[in-house]
Amino acid sequence: MNNIKSFMLIFILFLFISTNLYSAEITKEYDAVKQVTVYKSTLTTFNDGSFYIIAVRDIVSTLYSIGVLINYQGDYCRFYGTAYDNAGNKLDLIKAGRDIKCTSGGCTLSESVCIFFSKKDFIKINRSGITLKIYGRDGANVICTVPGSAINEMIVAVEKRKVVRSL
Repeated sequence: MNNIKSFMLIFILFLFISTNLYSAEITKEYDAVKQVTVYKSTLTTFNDGSFYIIAVRDIVSTLYSIGVLINYQGDYCRFYGTAYDNAGNKLDLIKAGRDIKCTSGGCTLSESVCIFFSKKDFIKINRSGITLKIYGRDGANVICTVPGSAINEMIVAVEKRKVVRSL
């Protein structure tokens, strides 16, 4: 499972700097070297940034993640590093990237985090979706709601079946 997380983090870093983030559907790519299949969703915007869903599947297991790109103006990084779900449960988060662009008019900052889910936990949230509250330093926080329909679309693409009820 750690190899899958490592691969997913590298893949997310690639997405963070890639200009080809906007796809029209869930795409599927096979990595013959790592022997994993990677599924990625359309980038969806919300008030403070964008989110996307990625699934990495090997022969034994599937790991799901929600990547969140947070954009803001300011003079310093917020260092987002902790996330909770709508029930107050702390989530498995990895900081995936940071980008700073400054001009005479000020700075635009972007941070990327990735939140991991087991297949079982991901299926549990497929109907209701999930509201993520992501915290940075100095009390900065972002709320990102991922609808159940987006989660279910990914499950359908990966599992080749529709999940009609949560476990």
